[in-house]
Amino acid sequence: MFRLLGLHPGPEISVLSAASLAAVDGPTARRALTVLSRACLLTEHAAGRFAFHDLLRAYAADQARDADSQADRQAATGRLLDHYLHTADRAWGLVQPSREPTALAPARPGVTPEPLADARQAMDWFEAEQHVLVPVVTLADRSGFDQHAWRLPVAMHQFLILRGHRKRILGTLRTALDASTRLGDMTGQAIVSRLLGSTYTALGDLGQALTHAADSLVWHQRLGDRLGEAKAHHALADIAERQGRYADALGHAGRALRLYRAVGYQAGEAEMLNTAGWFHALRGGFQQGRALCRQALVISAEHEHDAPLYEGAGSVWDTMGHIERHLGNVTEAVACYERSLGIFQSIGFRAGTARTLICLGEIWHETGDLVSAKQAWQEALEILEDLDLPGVGSCQARSSVTKAGAAGSRGFPVIRRPCRPKLCVRSGTHGGFAASSRASGTDSDGTTGAFRPAAEGAGTYSGRSRGAA
Repeated sequence: MFRLLGLHPGPEISVLSAASLAAVDGPTARRALTVLSRACLLTEHAAGRFAFHDLLRAYAADQARDADSQADRQAATGRLLDHYLHTADRAWGLVQPSREPTALAPARPGVTPEPLADARQAMDWFEAEQHVLVPVVTLADRSGFDQHAWRLPVAMHQFLILRGHRKRILGTLRTALDASTRLGDMTGQAIVSRLLGSTYTALGDLGQALTHAADSLVWHQRLGDRLGEAKAHHALADIAERQGRYADALGHAGRALRLYRAVGYQAGEAEMLNTAGWFHALRGGFQQGRALCRQALVISAEHEHDAPLYEGAGSVWDTMGHIERHLGNVTEAVACYERSLGIFQSIGFRAGTARTLICLGEIWHETGDLVSAKQAWQEALEILEDLDLPGVGSCQARSSVTKAGAAGSRGFPVIRRPCRPKLCVRSGTHGGFAASSRASGTDSDGTTGAFRPAAEGAGTYSGRSRGAA
């Protein structure tokens, strides 16, 4: 066991990871790790998680090279990577049941994935392994396991989005694109290119974002993958919005919605209704935007979903708060933002939490509650400084905090919206905002004229931008 642990990239290893590495069962691995810990070769710094000094790791790796054949070391590395990939894929499915289907090869004999039962356990596993997964991707890339090198970054992508680690995401996705390209895997290239497009959008590099999103669209069209094509149009819509091309954004959003409906992907349909509502709000079309968001909330209310940790309806409530605020309905706006804040906090979506706190702070400042405003901005600032996300604007938040009580209500900087998780439909109550019928006031395609440029205040409002994960 000690020699094989030298193959693990660190910084720590779980009992079942070690079991998979050595092709033994969990109890056997636990006993071996305990023996090494008692000999002061390992440290069990948390229950079931072991680490050792870098010098000891290097010594163990040297011992493995001397005692084990290249084939044996490669087989052990393959088992280790299978453990992480199959566990991450299971966790991803629990957190985001509406994800694109995956077709993993069976795990090698001797591999024991973590037994995750629900979304909470999945998130806990991602939390525990987040500092291990990136080195594991590097190990896969350097060891010639290209399937693992592109599939693992995709499986861990949504967790990293929720936690705001976009720079970390960028590195793993670049590795994934290289690996899928070496394999000639069109599906991998299509998915990874799309995720790169969304990540570059969040980081403000719209040139790179457009290149990758356009590549993704081509790949998905060649594959005949209409769901992937819809998601590529969604990514292109977000880029167009960031560039102020709202008519183009609505065009891409309309194509995405039609494709989502064609394949019966209601989570995507609901999100695109919300996205179109946001685009109309940016153009001053607040009434039309409100109607679209109500349709999105109706879909959420009509369909149960088993991923409460991944509740993208927070984005709908965020859009509704923005719209109600600009229509002068302060009480309704606060209620919407508080619903959004509760959802974002429950799933650990820190960038969304900061965004909503900033909006609530602005409302409280405008209504004279300067203490609450400054408290909200201070909480947001702490998150923004920790995440260091361009586009969210830590400098703008700092300015807002320091100006509390001095700046006029129109003197606040615009806060650009970060990426947010995809909408995940589930049942719930939505106060007075749910429409009585999805068909109410719709065009022949059921979209409430969603994807025609709004005449109402068109071009008069430039607001915060919203990106897609």
